Amino acid sequence: MSQPSRSEGAKALQHWRVEKGFERSQVAAMLGCSYETVRFLERGERQPSEILQKLIASITGIDTSLWSLTEAA
Repeated sequence: MSQPSRSEGAKALQHWRVEKGFERSQVAAMLGCSYETVRFLERGERQPSEILQKLIASITGIDTSLWSLTEAA
């Protein structure tokens, strides 16, 4: 089974977390969601809701437009 395409938002969230030295559980606590949700978001297996996108943006500075997947040709 192939991996889903990761949005730039997924990549940016993982990069931000690693750069800041946070564990997924710490980011989950900041966002008020589960560890698994953060893992799914970072792996591109889930897209955050509009509300969660805005919360991620307010905490990390990641632009909400980065969560849009680019269409494959």
